[in-house]
Amino acid sequence: MSLKRKCLSISDKKRIIEAVESGKKKKDVADSFQIPSSKLSTILKQQDTIFNTTDAERDRKKNRLSEFPRLEQCLYTWFNQVRQQNIPDDNVFHNILNLENTIDLISASNKK
Repeated sequence: MSLKRKCLSISDKKRIIEAVESGKKKKDVADSFQIPSSKLSTILKQQDTIFNTTDAERDRKKNRLSEFPRLEQCLYTWFNQVRQQNIPDDNVFHNILNLENTIDLISASNKK
């Protein structure tokens, strides 16, 4: 069976692992998600990494490590708090851009 490459989000990979753990045959799971069996094997080998992702990372396609994981988590928390307070998006994104520029300056100074 020839299948096109399919990029799965981390939440899709979690559903695949849960389907296999529930007792379904691996071939049936691979067919239902339209992935080759080798991809299913790779996902099952990486299940520890997949299940250790945070809620902020669940819709990502790849699990890349952040250069500043603590800062990223704080930014995500702050963004959620701002959204709950109904602050206009323009102000939020302006602040994020300022923060991003500051991080770039800090990174550049640390690389010297």
